[in-house]
Amino acid sequence: MPVVDPYKEEVKLSPNKGGKIEPKFIVLHHSGGSFLGGISWILNPASKVSYHYLINPDTGDRIQLVWDSQKAWHAGRSKWKWYYGLNNHSIGIAFAGNTNTREVADHEIDSVAHKCLYLMKKFDLDSSAIVTHAMIAPGRKTDCSEGTFERVLERIDELL
Repeated sequence: MPVVDPYKEEVKLSPNKGGKIEPKFIVLHHSGGSFLGGISWILNPASKVSYHYLINPDTGDRIQLVWDSQKAWHAGRSKWKWYYGLNNHSIGIAFAGNTNTREVADHEIDSVAHKCLYLMKKFDLDSSAIVTHAMIAPGRKTDCSEGTFERVLERIDELL
């Protein structure tokens, strides 16, 4: 029986994007700032930053800011396995705020897990394709927290 995604999704397209991509990875982030502040920043061309999705911490609902098949500017200098420049090879999903200093709610974890399952099916990925910004940019980035990452993977396993 297919898993039903209970979270709403709104589209507000950012000007901060590049050309076409064929995603091989899903990179989990945190924005560091508030949900509404994050949206404003990502919609601002001067920021030169974007994620594909930003999660509302109050509801788990999502804002899609870049189409899945377009490059978002979320990974910066990065490397994973034999891939460099993960913006060219991944979808970025961000929790609002700092996951290293706040407890992420169960509905946020659930929302990200549902979106990951959708993307895994869409792009023929398995859970080993889910990484964190800290993993692909070690020493430069610390998001998302290891505990948050582990909870997302556990929830994906539960939903499978």
